[in-house]
Amino acid sequence: MSHGSWLAESYDVRVAHDCDTAFRELDATVDAAVPDRQLPDGTGNDIVAGIRERDLDCGIAFVTAAPPEQGVSKLEFDEYLRKPVRRDELRDTVDRLVRMNEYGHILREFFAVTGKKSLLEAHHPRSELEQQDEYQQLVAREAELEDDLAEIAARFTPDQLTAICSQVAEETYES
Repeated sequence: MSHGSWLAESYDVRVAHDCDTAFRELDATVDAAVPDRQLPDGTGNDIVAGIRERDLDCGIAFVTAAPPEQGVSKLEFDEYLRKPVRRDELRDTVDRLVRMNEYGHILREFFAVTGKKSLLEAHHPRSELEQQDEYQQLVAREAELEDDLAEIAARFTPDQLTAICSQVAEETYES
């Protein structure tokens, strides 16, 4: 059984056996990419570079027989799985990548909402703000996002959360 069929039970899977096909299949709807490091017409590194050039927001897990070589720390990937990979290992990895992506989106929205709320609070009296629907919507959305973040965060290790927050902060300051 192929890795794609293992994931098809839970995800909408697109399978590519070469870089050309992968580049045609990659778009903003992709939550996780699982390239091999060695492909007939290039490498998984080429796919990662293409994902980053297109500014696609997806997790990346290499699944490969190739051992990590010097310089692997410079590659932008989230997980590195050595073949043979077990079905549960692959599914757990992709589940984690999808949750990380979801957490990053919610964290970005949380920062935006709290930033707008703080901006309003810095320039207007709280008593005035509490009378405005716009401010009340921000307060309500902030509470919803806090709950969502706590629920998702409970499924990560502290190191994984640190990595996600670092990535979101890096993306925020690059913009």
